[in-house]
Amino acid sequence: MAPLAEAWVSLLHRLYENKYLDKEEVISALLPHKKEHRGGSLAHAIAGAAWNSEAATKLCALLSDVADSDEKSRQDIMARLSLKLPGDRFRQLRRDQAVDFYKRAKKADKFSRNEAAKAHLKEGRLIPESRELYG
Repeated sequence: MAPLAEAWVSLLHRLYENKYLDKEEVISALLPHKKEHRGGSLAHAIAGAAWNSEAATKLCALLSDVADSDEKSRQDIMARLSLKLPGDRFRQLRRDQAVDFYKRAKKADKFSRNEAAKAHLKEGRLIPESRELYG
């Protein structure tokens, strides 16, 4: 999954940098739209399955770049990252327990750290201090 996700995120970043996509289009391509969204989220999937990869680092860099454009975009990204989506398989939770991006990333970071991805999220002010992803 990681190489394909990395290619997709890199393409989105290039299109955003060259102004072929605006910030709303990038946010919609990577993150769920609302709580009832059942189509999944590339960001949530990368956080859970490929946290210690270039795909995750590039994803967080892109989200940080988009968040830097204005406060409304930053708040929208944080709200969407906080949406709980089903499908995570933590041992201590039910099989289809819904969890958000931050919980997936925190759990994955315990096993395989990605300091670069966390630095991008911190730079973009995309992680609330209360989430304790920093470490």
